[in-house]
Amino acid sequence: MKGHIIFKRFLAEVGMVLITGVSPPLCTRCRLSQLLYPTLIAACYQMEENRAILQEEISSKLLVTFLENACSKAQAKEKAASSSAAATAGKKSSSVVNFSCELQHRFPKVYWEKAITYFSQPS
Repeated sequence: MKGHIIFKRFLAEVGMVLITGVSPPLCTRCRLSQLLYPTLIAACYQMEENRAILQEEISSKLLVTFLENACSKAQAKEKAASSSAAATAGKKSSSVVNFSCELQHRFPKVYWEKAITYFSQPS
């Protein structure tokens, strides 16, 4: 029960930020949305009590839009990677794995489509 109280306070603070100064369209572009939305998705997916608390403060449509954009970007990235894979075969990659708070690191990609459906449905 204590976890739900903390979660409710967190959402209240998020709601206050959205209501008092940052409009949802602007918030979808801010750097913190890359941390906030994946956290909310992970905390509320298939957790009806958390989802109900979330919907008291913000619209689930924000999460649906975020997930849809993430799916589109991932599909485009996969197409680009598969087309460039043949060109870079045999070359060692010098990139460092990014362990950031992006969606794929906080919420498994295999659940993205299911989460879109879940958050699109009325509670």
